Amino acid sequence: SRRRHTRYGTVTGVQTCALPILGQWLLVQLLTHACDQQLQRATLEVRCSNQVAILLYQSFGFQVLGQRRRYYGDGEDALVLWQNSLQSPEFQATLARRRDRSREHLERQGWILSCQLAVTPSAVIPNP
Repeated sequence: SRRRHTRYGTVTGVQTCALPILGQWLLVQLLTHACDQQLQRATLEVRCSNQVAILLYQSFGFQVLGQRRRYYGDGEDALVLWQNSLQSPEFQATLARRRDRSREHLERQGWILSCQLAVTPSAVIPNP
């Protein structure tokens, strides 16, 4: 059996404190794609000072597993967060609710939403 690791790249440029619902919608799109690919886990790095983003990620079940010292160019540390239950029924239900809620909210504000993800697996690593 093989484990797939898919790297999604970096999503930047959204001020989550200015428009948190858009940050949530983007996260939902990435997690939905990961689930559709039958991935079991997701990981990400976030600035230690970005409390808005940390709370958003934790609301999706991400947990802090570590810290990367001086990860960012300005010397700030990053927290490493993991979500280990992408395929669980509870997570799937939460994801569906958040997807619908964020889409409805943004559409009421006049946003026209479309999302097409083109993701290439970065590595295929055999199970130990």
